[in-house]
Amino acid sequence: MDLSKFLYPTGNYIISNNAKSILSGPGILEHLDKIITTKIIGSQINEIHDSIICHSNGRILDQLKIYILNNKAIIINNNVNGSEIRSQLVKGIPWNKKITVIDGDDGIISYRVVGSNITKFLDYVGINIIELKGNMWKEYGNMIISLTIGTDYEILDILVPIDEKSSIEHIMAKCNIIESTIDNWDMMRIELGIVDYLDINNSIPFDVKLNHLVKLNKGCYPGQEIHARLESRGKINNTLVRLRAKSDHNKKKFKIIEGGKITIKSTYKSNEMVISLGIIPKKYENMHSIETVENISFLIEKLD
Repeated sequence: MDLSKFLYPTGNYIISNNAKSILSGPGILEHLDKIITTKIIGSQINEIHDSIICHSNGRILDQLKIYILNNKAIIINNNVNGSEIRSQLVKGIPWNKKITVIDGDDGIISYRVVGSNITKFLDYVGINIIELKGNMWKEYGNMIISLTIGTDYEILDILVPIDEKSSIEHIMAKCNIIESTIDNWDMMRIELGIVDYLDINNSIPFDVKLNHLVKLNKGCYPGQEIHARLESRGKINNTLVRLRAKSDHNKKKFKIIEGGKITIKSTYKSNEMVISLGIIPKKYENMHSIETVENISFLIEKLD
């Protein structure tokens, strides 16, 4: 993919509109293991653990990025409202465990840098990109920095104390990394296939390409029974794709002429095209296009 249409040569950044929580105390990994869909027990300090919290009906409450410290975890979730996640984290804490859950929204600011070559930022702060591979985070001053590598892009997630906002933005300017608007960010992430809260909220993990974050053999968690039933019955029938349509539309659901439905999750408009991330029946994902009862033709692009 030619990223020059979407990304500034040295990178774009956005201040992420997500919620932050801090879980502290002995035994926090064992506590988290009962709540999330993955096995976090055994994770080490300086690791990052990606996971999901689901409702009891198996649908996603939110996706989490968990930064593991010594007897502490910083938990970043996609939704701007962290109160529901924090209420889930509080549930089930044994009376004899000194585990606390703190709202970190007023103390931490979260930056996301996206580019096809973001080593300039890492060179500036003296971090070798190799140090961030393998789901590890590194510290630079009071910043916590982590890396995600996609097919055509790289992402730096940076957590900073809110009173050091000017310091990191000074580094961004020095590295010629520019701030993106929300509209530009939506365009970039949809074109790059970066899922956000809108794309996964209240969905079954298998329907939005998060199968890798569901570990059915790890022990109980909310929604596990539903996930196990779907897998055992071979009911993993949907998938998330990128869709392009020449016809302007504001609908969220469409009926496919050959059977099934399209559920639009997020969208941006460019000239006469409407580009979306949406859920379709898996049997169509290798097709070139889908025709709908509503007389809309969607081009289909698989996500990596």
